[in-house]
Amino acid sequence: MHTPPGKPIRVYKKLRVCTDSHTATNFISKVAGREIVARDANCFHHFDDSVCSCVDYCGGQLLQRVVMMRRSFLKSGTSEVT
Repeated sequence: MHTPPGKPIRVYKKLRVCTDSHTATNFISKVAGREIVARDANCFHHFDDSVCSCVDYCGGQLLQRVVMMRRSFLKSGTSEVT
């Protein structure tokens, strides 16, 4: 895949994004430093800096807790998870 640096990566699929794919794409957006826009059967997901825009709609309560914990961890700047 060849896309210019800084341009979003766009992914389209006909099925729902599973939890594992969702988590992996979150981490890929952080590591690659790119925005990833994924459209699935139900909604658009905008992954940017390891945070997805769908937390309230598609992610459910468990995923929402994980994202909130991750945000808190990233803001604290600590290297250990407690």
